[in-house]
Order: sequence, then structure tokens, then C-alpha cells
Amino acid sequence: MNADRKLLSFIDTITAIGAPGWLATSAILLEGSAKTQHQYGRAGEMVCKMSRRDGKEHTLALIGGTSQANSHLLIWMSRPQVLDHASAVEHLRSYLTAKKHQMHVARAAGFLLDASSGQLTDFLFDNRPVEPDPELDQLAEEMGLQAVTGLSRTLPPPQTRRTSR
Repeated sequence: MNADRKLLSFIDTITAIGAPGWLATSAILLEGSAKTQHQYGRAGEMVCKMSRRDGKEHTLALIGGTSQANSHLLIWMSRPQVLDHASAVEHLRSYLTAKKHQMHVARAAGFLLDASSGQLTDFLFDNRPVEPDPELDQLAEEMGLQAVTGLSRTLPPPQTRRTSR
């Protein structure tokens, strides 16, 4: 398979965990361009390196898809040694649920990594339909999640076709 080696190793770990959503998430990770696959393959390293530097938890959230129906959110979260495992899993679950709701994406996957080793310890997946939910709106606000506005960019205007006469 012609894919990023680090990403393939990461997917092998997701597969070994075998949690619900492993297949859909593996497909999402592999469907990107070579540049995107490279970014996915290095995302965990990046958040873990930041945690080793400052001892704090770090997250990286990436959103993709070409329509709401095939939209996805991928979240990498590092767990420094000072944060107990159960609290880190619960925080990732809350963050994943709130961000998925805020961004109105169809599927979301969360990856919890041990900051010292860089190893994936937990994998979460959520493909529940997005519906209005004031409690999740409140949670997103309390968590200080960035609003959707300002994150999108407009498409360039269509080019006009030149004809010669």
C-alpha cells in the first residue's frame, strides 16, 4: 500500500484496539492526499511533544469531508503523566461530543495518546446524528471551543470561459 508509514502503524494500533468505528476511521485516515496522510501520521507526535515540553494536555482537531453527509472530525489528545487515565478519557469524550455537535459533522474520532511514550491508549468514535441540543451548546461554550465562524473560507469565483470569434 502506498501510504505514510507512520499513519499505517497508527491505523494498525486502532485496528488492534478494535473499538466501534475502527474501520470507518481507518478509511477516513487513508482517503486523504499524501500530504494529509503525512499530517495525520505526525499529529500524535506533535501533541505528545508539546506535552513533554510543558507537562500539559494538548489537542489537535482536524475537520474534513466534502459535504455534511461525509464530514468528519479527528481529534488527537495527549495525556501527560500528571493527568490520570480515566479523567483523560472522560475529557476526550466530552471534547469530542461537544466539538462534533458544534461543527455539525457526521462522524468524529478521538485518539488518546500517552504523552511520554506517544502510544495510542484509547480510541473513541461517535456517529450519532447531530440534532439541536442546548446542553451540548452550553458545554461547547463552557469548554471555550472556537466558534465555527471564521474557520471556513470562501471558494474563488468561477472562471469565465473565453471564446474566440
